[in-house]
Amino acid sequence: MSEVLTVVDMAVGHIEAFGKMMVDMAAEAPRNYSVTPEYLAEYVSGQRFMDGMAKSIASNKAGRFVALDGQDCLMGAVETVARDDSLRIGNMYVVPPARSHGIGALLLSACEERALYDDCPRLSLVVGSENHDARRFYEYHGFHTLNPPELVTWEIHPGVYGETLAKEL
Repeated sequence: MSEVLTVVDMAVGHIEAFGKMMVDMAAEAPRNYSVTPEYLAEYVSGQRFMDGMAKSIASNKAGRFVALDGQDCLMGAVETVARDDSLRIGNMYVVPPARSHGIGALLLSACEERALYDDCPRLSLVVGSENHDARRFYEYHGFHTLNPPELVTWEIHPGVYGETLAKEL
C-alpha cells in the first residue's frame, strides 16, 4: 500500500473496482448478506449495475466515497443515504491489507461531512451481530446502540441479525 491516501467522491471510473470490493466484502462475511458472493459477482459485472451506479453518482442523492492510495488504487469505500434525520451508512469496506491504517476513520470523517451538508444531526448504520470487529471499530468512533434495543435489532436474513448503531453529530 502506498502511504499517500486521499478520500474523494466516488466517480464513474471507480464503479468497477467498487463492485469487486462489494463481492469481496460478501465473500469475507457471507452470513451478513442476503445474497451469495457468486450472485453478487454476476450482478455487479452487469450493465444494469454500472448504469444504476453512474446515474446515482450523477444525481448526488447518495454520498459515496472512496479511499485511494498514492497510485489511485481503491483501498476502501463507503455508501451513504440521507433518510429522515439521519445519514445512513450502507456498505463500508477497507481491503484487508489496508486495515488498521486509518482508512476507516477517514471514510467516517467523509460521512460526517456529508451528514452536515445534508443537515443530518446523526449517522446511523446496521452492523451484523457476528461482525465483532466492525462493532468495536464503530463504538471506538463514538457509535452506540439505540435504545430500546428490541426496536433496532432485526433479521438480515434467516438466522442472521443486525443491530442499529448511531452517532450524534
